[in-house]
Amino acid sequence: MNEQCQRREGRSDARVYSKSTPDALCLELHCEWPTPGGGGYTNRKQKFRALDGSSCGTSGKRCREGSCV
Repeated sequence: MNEQCQRREGRSDARVYSKSTPDALCLELHCEWPTPGGGGYTNRKQKFRALDGSSCGTSGKRCREGSCV
């Protein structure tokens, strides 16, 4: 999902928001990236869910229609 964040934000340093749950990410992709000066991270929820088939959670689960199954 980090690659999806990087493409949507147009930033090579964007990644999945560290506090997101697997189900939340499948429903609405939430990304973050370093703030200028290194004082933390900026984050933004996307209006798009993660692509179906994206890895989520543990045990080989995948996003499907907005849920981590």
